[in-house]
Amino acid sequence: MDIRIVILSASLLLVACSASQSSSVSANNSRHHPARISCQQTDVKPYVRIYVKGDYRYIDSNGIPASYGPFPNAGNPNPVCPADHHFRVPRYPAKSSKITWTWGSHRLWMGVALNGVPFEMSTNEYWHYGKGRETGKFSDWMYVATAKLVGLDSSNGHPQPPGVYHYHRLPASLYRRITNDAKVPSKMVLIGYAADGFPIYGLYVHKNPDELSSPMVLAKSGYQLKSGQRPAGDPPGNYDGTFFEDYTYQKQSTLLDECNGRYGKTSEYPQGIYYYVITENYPYLPLCLKGTIDASFMKTRRR
Repeated sequence: MDIRIVILSASLLLVACSASQSSSVSANNSRHHPARISCQQTDVKPYVRIYVKGDYRYIDSNGIPASYGPFPNAGNPNPVCPADHHFRVPRYPAKSSKITWTWGSHRLWMGVALNGVPFEMSTNEYWHYGKGRETGKFSDWMYVATAKLVGLDSSNGHPQPPGVYHYHRLPASLYRRITNDAKVPSKMVLIGYAADGFPIYGLYVHKNPDELSSPMVLAKSGYQLKSGQRPAGDPPGNYDGTFFEDYTYQKQSTLLDECNGRYGKTSEYPQGIYYYVITENYPYLPLCLKGTIDASFMKTRRR
């Protein structure tokens, strides 16, 4: 895989790679609309442009990662199509008076990775009494994204109709490229930005969040499986992790809050900032966002 990085100015980054296959929402810039999808192009190379202008950071991309698939596959019948993503995040994010839960919102991209591919928490796949799994909200029991359920590839992504590729967990291929396959990175790994502008890091954090010299440790969320069986009339069986509702948050057992975030110093923010962490264990991505969501991350009717 050939990767070319061109610095156009101190605040402009252009990257091109050859491919292998309740809430608080801000007003939106007119340029930054939801994805417009076309599948008429083939063999499309990844494109992402990240630049800073004024108080915002802009991420424009065609949504094609350097590595993905294959699609369609046994768990996902959709092809991967180029998109026209235009995301915007504040350079100086601030916490809102309300948090936004991401796992029940099918109209929200949770964030965007540095390669321009969006993150999504929801699957929009629910348990339906008498029918089993159905697309659309038929109950409060939404399935957690897995390779078997929705056909995630080795990078933990897949396309949704009509072809928008996105991640449900750590972008594994991107993470390996950034870390050069290091088992434990020497510093926290910036992997993208949440829809509220706070940075997203991958897997490892400093044991002491206030010391950049503190050793790296694997971050773990505070979510744990509930004990016993699900109530009568709900999906039969024990709480086993199939559904979001199978989990409960235990604050005492984790470095991270209920949104999979915490405050601390990072190489990119040595003075300290609130940040989210993608974890190996549930919920993988942030279940909620603490800041004001930019409207460029809101989905509308596909065109």
